[in-house]
Amino acid sequence: MVKKYNFKIITDDPQQFTGEKIIVYGRSLSALHSYKNLLNWGASVVGFCDSFVESLGEQFCELPLYTTE
Repeated sequence: MVKKYNFKIITDDPQQFTGEKIIVYGRSLSALHSYKNLLNWGASVVGFCDSFVESLGEQFCELPLYTTE
């Protein structure tokens, strides 16, 4: 479970994400674009978060899918 107060908005400063472990919110096309951009910027995307997770063990882009509290 991911706590909502840990969320950070993506800006145009890719250097803030270099070496960071990131969880992307959502399972949309926008989330997929964010995921690809973060990887290009050197971030380590460790999973995705969505408020509509029906069961444990779901994945998106072969990464774990978490829910918010």
